[in-house]
Amino acid sequence: MVHTDHGVGRFSGLVRIPNGDTTQEVMKLVYQNEDVVFVSIHSLHKVSKYKGKEGEAPRLNKLGTGAWEKLKERTKTKIKDIARDLILLYSKRREEKGFAYSPDSFLQRELEASFIYEDTPDQSKATAR
Repeated sequence: MVHTDHGVGRFSGLVRIPNGDTTQEVMKLVYQNEDVVFVSIHSLHKVSKYKGKEGEAPRLNKLGTGAWEKLKERTKTKIKDIARDLILLYSKRREEKGFAYSPDSFLQRELEASFIYEDTPDQSKATAR
Protein backbone atom coordinates (compact mmCIF):
# COMPACT_ATOMS: atom_id res chain seq x y z
CA MET A 1 0.00 0.00 0.00
CA VAL A 2 1.10 3.59 -0.50
CA HIS A 3 0.42 6.22 2.17
CA THR A 4 0.72 9.79 0.91
CA ASP A 5 2.67 10.87 3.99
CA HIS A 6 4.77 7.78 4.78
CA GLY A 7 5.33 5.96 1.48
CA VAL A 8 5.20 2.29 0.56
CA GLY A 9 4.23 -0.10 3.34
CA ARG A 10 2.84 -3.62 3.57
CA PHE A 11 -0.84 -4.03 4.44
CA SER A 12 -1.09 -6.15 7.54
CA GLY A 13 -4.84 -6.22 8.04
CA LEU A 14 -7.51 -4.34 9.90
CA VAL A 15 -6.99 -4.07 13.65
CA ARG A 16 -9.22 -2.90 16.48
CA ILE A 17 -7.44 -0.68 19.00
CA PRO A 18 -8.83 0.88 22.16
CA ASN A 19 -9.73 4.55 21.88
CA GLY A 20 -10.94 5.84 25.23
CA ASP A 21 -14.19 4.03 26.09
CA THR A 22 -14.59 2.56 22.60
CA THR A 23 -12.55 0.64 20.09
CA GLN A 24 -11.54 1.96 16.73
CA GLU A 25 -10.89 -0.06 13.59
CA VAL A 26 -7.66 0.93 11.85
CA MET A 27 -5.56 -0.28 8.95
CA LYS A 28 -2.14 -1.59 9.95
CA LEU A 29 0.74 -0.75 7.59
CA VAL A 30 4.18 -2.23 8.22
CA TYR A 31 7.32 -0.48 6.96
CA GLN A 32 11.05 -1.31 6.96
CA ASN A 33 12.45 -2.44 10.31
CA GLU A 34 8.93 -3.62 11.22
CA ASP A 35 7.85 -0.03 11.98
CA VAL A 36 4.06 0.24 12.09
CA VAL A 37 1.62 2.98 11.13
CA PHE A 38 -2.05 2.69 12.06
CA VAL A 39 -4.36 4.50 9.65
CA SER A 40 -7.80 5.46 10.90
CA ILE A 41 -10.72 4.54 8.70
CA HIS A 42 -11.37 8.29 8.53
CA SER A 43 -8.00 8.75 6.77
CA LEU A 44 -8.33 6.00 4.17
CA HIS A 45 -8.21 8.64 1.41
CA LYS A 46 -4.46 8.89 2.13
CA VAL A 47 -3.89 5.22 1.27
CA SER A 48 -3.91 3.61 -2.18
CA LYS A 49 -2.96 0.30 -3.70
CA TYR A 50 0.67 0.01 -4.82
CA LYS A 51 1.01 -0.23 -8.59
CA GLY A 52 4.36 -1.58 -9.70
CA LYS A 53 5.90 -4.23 -11.90
CA GLU A 54 3.92 -7.44 -11.99
CA GLY A 55 5.40 -10.21 -9.85
CA GLU A 56 7.98 -7.93 -8.23
CA ALA A 57 7.67 -7.17 -4.53
CA PRO A 58 7.67 -3.45 -3.71
CA ARG A 59 10.54 -1.94 -1.76
CA LEU A 60 9.22 -0.76 1.59
CA ASN A 61 10.06 2.74 2.77
CA LYS A 62 11.82 3.45 6.03
CA LEU A 63 10.00 5.81 8.36
CA GLY A 64 11.68 9.00 9.53
CA THR A 65 14.39 9.26 6.85
CA GLY A 66 12.80 11.81 4.53
CA ALA A 67 13.45 9.55 1.52
CA TRP A 68 9.73 9.42 0.69
CA GLU A 69 9.46 13.23 0.71
CA LYS A 70 12.53 13.52 -1.55
CA LEU A 71 11.06 10.97 -3.96
CA LYS A 72 7.76 12.87 -4.07
CA GLU A 73 9.57 16.16 -4.77
CA ARG A 74 11.68 14.62 -7.56
CA THR A 75 8.55 13.14 -9.09
CA LYS A 76 6.71 16.49 -8.94
CA THR A 77 9.67 18.20 -10.58
CA LYS A 78 9.79 15.62 -13.38
CA ILE A 79 6.04 15.92 -13.96
CA LYS A 80 6.34 19.71 -14.19
CA ASP A 81 9.23 19.32 -16.67
CA ILE A 82 7.17 16.95 -18.83
CA ALA A 83 4.17 19.30 -18.72
CA ARG A 84 6.37 22.28 -19.66
CA ASP A 85 7.86 20.31 -22.58
CA LEU A 86 4.39 19.28 -23.78
CA ILE A 87 3.11 22.85 -23.64
CA LEU A 88 6.14 24.03 -25.63
CA LEU A 89 5.71 21.23 -28.18
CA TYR A 90 2.02 21.95 -28.71
CA SER A 91 2.62 25.69 -29.01
CA LYS A 92 5.25 25.02 -31.69
CA ARG A 93 2.89 22.68 -33.53
CA ARG A 94 0.15 25.30 -33.47
CA GLU A 95 2.46 27.91 -35.02
CA GLU A 96 3.72 25.67 -37.84
CA LYS A 97 2.15 25.93 -41.22
CA GLY A 98 0.40 22.78 -42.39
CA PHE A 99 0.71 20.93 -45.67
CA ALA A 100 -2.21 20.61 -48.07
CA TYR A 101 -2.25 17.64 -50.43
CA SER A 102 -3.35 18.16 -54.00
CA PRO A 103 -6.79 16.88 -54.99
CA ASP A 104 -7.00 13.22 -56.00
CA SER A 105 -6.01 12.58 -59.60
CA PHE A 106 -7.89 10.51 -62.16
CA LEU A 107 -5.54 7.58 -61.51
CA GLN A 108 -6.12 7.79 -57.74
CA ARG A 109 -9.89 7.64 -58.22
CA GLU A 110 -9.53 4.71 -60.66
CA LEU A 111 -7.37 2.81 -58.16
CA GLU A 112 -9.88 3.36 -55.36
CA ALA A 113 -12.77 2.32 -57.62
CA SER A 114 -10.99 -0.96 -58.46
CA PHE A 115 -11.11 -2.19 -54.85
CA ILE A 116 -13.43 -5.20 -54.53
CA TYR A 117 -14.78 -4.27 -51.10
CA GLU A 118 -17.21 -1.47 -50.32
CA ASP A 119 -16.49 0.93 -47.45
CA THR A 120 -18.55 0.55 -44.33
CA PRO A 121 -20.61 3.60 -43.30
CA ASP A 122 -18.02 4.40 -40.61
CA GLN A 123 -15.16 4.19 -43.11
CA SER A 124 -17.02 6.43 -45.55
CA LYS A 125 -17.63 8.95 -42.78
CA ALA A 126 -13.97 8.91 -41.70
CA THR A 127 -12.67 9.53 -45.23
CA ALA A 128 -15.32 12.03 -46.36
CA ARG A 129 -13.86 15.19 -47.80
